[in-house]
Amino acid sequence: MCTYHGWTYDLKGALVGVPGFKDYYHEDLNREEWGLVAAPLVETYHGYVFATLEPSISAYHLAYGPDHYLYVSGPTTSSFDSIYRIDRTGSVETFYRGLGRPQGMAFDENGNLYAAASYMGRKGVVRIAPDKSIEHFVSGPGIVGLAFSPSRALIVATTNAIHRVDVGIRGYQP
Repeated sequence: MCTYHGWTYDLKGALVGVPGFKDYYHEDLNREEWGLVAAPLVETYHGYVFATLEPSISAYHLAYGPDHYLYVSGPTTSSFDSIYRIDRTGSVETFYRGLGRPQGMAFDENGNLYAAASYMGRKGVVRIAPDKSIEHFVSGPGIVGLAFSPSRALIVATTNAIHRVDVGIRGYQP
């Protein structure tokens, strides 16, 4: 059971119970997309269980936005992590909540925030507009970092490679 949400899972990791499914989620939650994800490697030793997790768990990721806020994520093993923003006085507020392991972040010149994260069960890069609307932008596993190049390409770092994606978008220049 997820102690935060109260969601329950069967022994194979499928989501089987969602408190408030009708009242809070309006029966619009695809349970197949929110099941538990198996760890890539699990071993036991003298009764202890060891499992590998995705890179960057509990590392902080930062981006400075055109609105002069500092954006911060601290990915965990949750599928409902947040990106926070901090103003010049140190006040913290939640900018967006509902991402899985939000990691590398970058802004474009229009104030859209791009983050390496899982969203609605899909891994990749999401684009979050200033009005907090969100969409998948690039799909792919293992993405942990990103930046815009001067040639309007998105540079994407995975756990084992760096890729250039020609997107025609100018990154924010503070």
